[in-house]
Amino acid sequence: MMHATSWKTPIRDGDVTCPAGTVEIRDLARGVAGALFVSLPLLFTLEMWEIAKVIPDAALLAFLVVTFFLNKSYLDFAGFRRNAWQKSKWWDSVVTLGIGIVTSTLTLSVSGIIEPSLDLYLTAKTVALEAIPTSIGAAVAINQLGGGDGAEAIEVGGEEHEVEIPIIGQNETVTFVVASPVRVATARHRIVSYVAP
Repeated sequence: MMHATSWKTPIRDGDVTCPAGTVEIRDLARGVAGALFVSLPLLFTLEMWEIAKVIPDAALLAFLVVTFFLNKSYLDFAGFRRNAWQKSKWWDSVVTLGIGIVTSTLTLSVSGIIEPSLDLYLTAKTVALEAIPTSIGAAVAINQLGGGDGAEAIEVGGEEHEVEIPIIGQNETVTFVVASPVRVATARHRIVSYVAP
């Protein structure tokens, strides 16, 4: 059973508390950006528009069903949502198809490829075909546009502290001796930054 969170419900997102609606908009924007990142070249490819004219309806429907389950498998590993409380893989698979359809429709409309004078049946087939790579892009958006690089921050300060960070590819560590508050961020055992306040 699905549960809907209110738009204004305060939630914890990383280190900050913000309305659920803000997080939802950010995640949908990440999905749209991933969709465009993956499919933009295909949206402007003449062959895709021509295939939409000749592809049988049953084949197009089969491709959409396969894409739905493919999106579900992508979302099992990495989706466009960052927080576990939001993740409903089956619903997100529907959302990625929706993102694919909306993004394809808007992009094709703005570029003048589909227009009101075009046959509605052909327009629907073109959008459905273009929605396949677009929805896949939305499903894997976190891989390209995730919330950072897996960095974790170590807060130290006050008295003198030693922070050891291993260096990848070498059998040694770098040791920082700090006497004032600093923030040392590490990601995958490499030094990313050393910031003094």
